[in-house]
Amino acid sequence: MSIPLAPFRNAFHSKSEYWCALLALGAIVIGVLVRFSDLGLWCLAVDEFYIAKSVELSQQKGIPVYPDGGMYWRGLFFQYVEAGSVGLFGMNEYALRLPAVLFNLFTIPPLYLLSRKRIGNAGAFLLVAFFCVSIWEVEFARFARMYSMFQC
Repeated sequence: MSIPLAPFRNAFHSKSEYWCALLALGAIVIGVLVRFSDLGLWCLAVDEFYIAKSVELSQQKGIPVYPDGGMYWRGLFFQYVEAGSVGLFGMNEYALRLPAVLFNLFTIPPLYLLSRKRIGNAGAFLLVAFFCVSIWEVEFARFARMYSMFQC
């Protein structure tokens, strides 16, 4: 049994696009590994604690209402996604940071598609590679903050 290569024959217009695609694929693998590496190792930062508390309260009451009656309105969709993650993996740093990493990784396909229209395939592959190994993106992807979804 052989693998049909017809769909890939004309996928790249030049050798530079081919090498940029390989570079992007390698950068995606490295970026995913770095984003997930020791994700639950560090304790929560102060602003991550607010999300953790709102997730805990939304699991108890259905909505993130604090004991004093105040409600944490910021990023409700993200809070409920985190509540699902915490429901699956338990209340820990990994479960709280996992949705932010996933939203960051979900940014890769639209980034490629939008940049391909402006700067071509090779440029889009290079942009994806830069995004995946960017220290800025890696660090912000690893924080459980309500605006991490909006950053992506």
